[in-house]
Amino acid sequence: MPRFGKRHDCPSSEVLCAHGAGALPPLPGLAAAAHLRSCDFCGAESRLLARSVEPRAATPAPEMPLALRLFAESRLAEMNAVAAYKNLRAA
Repeated sequence: MPRFGKRHDCPSSEVLCAHGAGALPPLPGLAAAAHLRSCDFCGAESRLLARSVEPRAATPAPEMPLALRLFAESRLAEMNAVAAYKNLRAA
């Protein structure tokens, strides 16, 4: 079963927000849409961001909600720790 979490090829939260607002240029927008079809984590993040972020007329992406940022940081720290452990065991 695939792990539920952000991968190295996942778009940033800012890109997901811009995609949700329809503010990405055509090619990056198509790439983001294709990624969302194949990544459950980014789909969930995108839906959470859509509910959490009020629409804005300006192009700059809003800040990531604090709870989501803390969750992402903890998952990344966990992933880095696991990778470091695997590297140590392989050495």
